[in-house]
Amino acid sequence: MKKIIDFVREAPEYVRVLDHVKVRQPVPGLGLIRSARLPVLAALKNDLNVPVLLVTDRADRALTLFDELSFWLPNTPRFHFPEPTPLFFEQAAWGAVTRRDRLQALTALAMHHLPGQNKDLEFPVIVAPLRALMTRTLPRRDFLVNSKTIHLNQTIDPADLQRT
Repeated sequence: MKKIIDFVREAPEYVRVLDHVKVRQPVPGLGLIRSARLPVLAALKNDLNVPVLLVTDRADRALTLFDELSFWLPNTPRFHFPEPTPLFFEQAAWGAVTRRDRLQALTALAMHHLPGQNKDLEFPVIVAPLRALMTRTLPRRDFLVNSKTIHLNQTIDPADLQRT
C-alpha cells in the first residue's frame, strides 16, 4: 500500500494537482479510473491534512468506498454520511442509524471549531452519496450552539442532558 501511494506521489501530474490545491486554484476533473481514486485520495489526504469529502453517485458505492478506505488510510478517522431512507417528498422519520451516522460525521468536522477541543486532531475523511449532501440536516450554527462536550468521569443528570 505504501509503495503504491509513494508511486502516486512521484507522478508529475499528482505534483501539479497538489500544487493547484495548495494555492486553492480550481482543478479540472482528473478523469481517474476507479482503481486509482482511493490511492490518489490517500496521497492527497496525507500530504494536505485537511478534511476530505468523497462524493459518489450511489449509496451502495459510498459504503464500498467507506470500507475500502480502511485499507488505504488505516489510521485516519473516516465517517459515512448516509442519505435518509425516505425520499424528499415522503413524510417519514429518518432511521436512528442514519441520524447517528450523519451527526457523527458533522461532529468530526466541528471538533476543530468547538471551544475546549484539541485542535491537533487529525481531520476526517467523509464518504457520502450525492443525495445525502442534498438533504439538509441542520444549520451549522444550530449544531455548534447545541453541542455539549462530556468529559471522562463527569457526572451529568440524564434529565438535564435530555432537556438541553
